Amino acid sequence: MRLGEDGTGFLVDLWIAVALDRPNGVLSGLDDVDIALMAGWEGDSKQFVSALIETGFIDQDCDGMYSVHDWVEHNGYASAAAVRSEAARKAAHAKWSKKQVNDAPADILECDSNESAMQPHENAPTITVERSSQCVELNIS
Repeated sequence: MRLGEDGTGFLVDLWIAVALDRPNGVLSGLDDVDIALMAGWEGDSKQFVSALIETGFIDQDCDGMYSVHDWVEHNGYASAAAVRSEAARKAAHAKWSKKQVNDAPADILECDSNESAMQPHENAPTITVERSSQCVELNIS
């Protein structure tokens, strides 16, 4: 292996970082050091990126910009994250912007009181308090 026994682990770490930070797979604005840091590589960054290019895991265009090889084809879920997020945002906005029936303002003056709906319990004990100048007496009936 060009990068040693742990080389595949660094590659997997790079893929995870790309999925989270660069879901389209394009590493624009990143140099060799940035890519090595994303993967957790602590050795020579130029050696790391060169090995990835030679093995075909990273492509470099004529402007020097890096991208993960065939990222969209192999990781379509991550590459479509922005599209899914925008669709979910629009759906949530549409759902919560609809006027709900329960959101209608209640006009108290037009509504009857529901006091009569609450009938007193005939079998419940009644507690009365009688106060005199010297003591308080509780009667339960």
